[in-house]
Amino acid sequence: MKRLVCIFFIALLIDGCLIWAFNKLFGNRDSNVSDASQTELTDSTTKPKYQSSEVALQAESGAVLEQVRTIYDIVKHENLYFGSGVNNDLFDKTYCSKSWNKVLAAVRKKEFRTNHLFFEVNHWTMAYDTDLVSFEEFEVRNYYVGADNERLASVFFTVYTPDTYIPARVDLVYEDGAWKIDNFHHLKYDLNMKARMWEFLQDDLSEFI
Repeated sequence: MKRLVCIFFIALLIDGCLIWAFNKLFGNRDSNVSDASQTELTDSTTKPKYQSSEVALQAESGAVLEQVRTIYDIVKHENLYFGSGVNNDLFDKTYCSKSWNKVLAAVRKKEFRTNHLFFEVNHWTMAYDTDLVSFEEFEVRNYYVGADNERLASVFFTVYTPDTYIPARVDLVYEDGAWKIDNFHHLKYDLNMKARMWEFLQDDLSEFI
């Protein structure tokens, strides 16, 4: 009888040792795999996803460039088909900033009051006497991000007419979710259109009423 009891306890001891050994060999491995998977998942979901400033700048510059090209494709098309009958003020209202349109409205009021026209050159085509124009060689420069996410940019391009070419530039501001033209520059004759409009108004604030 005592021999049977001893055999029984020996069997339990051996069984316990086998279970402990099995867990030691295989149980921790599963736990480690699970921990590793959890760690990998956590790492992959918590790593910040961002673009470098250089990549972001390239993307934004591309958006500015595409906007200006689209605008001038429309300008070219409208001038080709409507010539002197094209409504340039409609371009201004659609594609220019609030600041530009405010000054332009004051200029129009003074033109009407004095019967004296301000624009000697078409600020959209940069040409004096032809509507046969094309716009090429667009290049974004001077991209700037300021306080309160103010964004400014300048786009240089070349206007081609049948007998000459004109280097030009537009300054843009990001406004109401879109890039708007805020000023025009005729670089061949160093004409800053907005500055010349202010000179024409001679700071006559009554034109803004």
